[in-house]
Amino acid sequence: IADNNDFGLALNMTLPLYFFLAQSEKRPRAKRFFWGLFLATIPAICFTYSRGAQVGLVSIIGLMFLQLKRRAILIPIFVAGLITAVIFAPASWKKRMDPTNENAMDGSAYSRINAWTFCWRLASDYPLTGGGFQTFTKDLFTVYAPNAKDVHGPHSIYFGVLAEHGFVGLALYLSLVVACFASTHWIVKWAHYQGDEVAANYGNMLRFALVGFLVSGLFLGRAYFDYYYTLMACIVALRRICKKTWTEAAHDEQIAVEATA
Repeated sequence: IADNNDFGLALNMTLPLYFFLAQSEKRPRAKRFFWGLFLATIPAICFTYSRGAQVGLVSIIGLMFLQLKRRAILIPIFVAGLITAVIFAPASWKKRMDPTNENAMDGSAYSRINAWTFCWRLASDYPLTGGGFQTFTKDLFTVYAPNAKDVHGPHSIYFGVLAEHGFVGLALYLSLVVACFASTHWIVKWAHYQGDEVAANYGNMLRFALVGFLVSGLFLGRAYFDYYYTLMACIVALRRICKKTWTEAAHDEQIAVEATA
């Protein structure tokens, strides 16, 4: 993640972890530590100068504000971020992030459009298998890209999977994403029903971390980022632990009721 775009992606995925760990943590010192990391990560994302990372940051904060009950916590964060951007951000950052700037469509933006067109054309010819893992080559760009000289990676997790594995592979990839969100939804729903706020915070933490990956990934070619699959494994583990814990608790409660009866 040495590239500024990849680093912004990783920070977006990590931001919800700090937020929900700060809410779950009981020890005051650890709670302050996680809040500090959360607040420090926001300007860190901004000053990666990655526009994809900015879109991911806005999406995460916006969705958290819409869905969480404790949304009032996020209001001063919005205000502080706005003040920081207006007062302290350098002119070069403001110019790069301004969508109305006449140079908003720079070389990076044109490269993305070129790569996405390449991906779509290639997948249209090979819808079942795509081009394989060695797809983004000069020879294939000569055939499918509008600008054959501009050979780049996919600049998007979705177009990358589409080009390399076709429409079938993309459908499988997205079905895995849907399964992850279904699991986190189940965890959060039943955690509230069970009164298990820690499990609910962990479910939300992983859900919004996925949002950071999927939104920022619209503009970044990190479909095989190991961090994403680690989050996926954590979701599977959390659901299994919650189900086992709640089942055992219900069983113990039933035994206690029968004993008193």
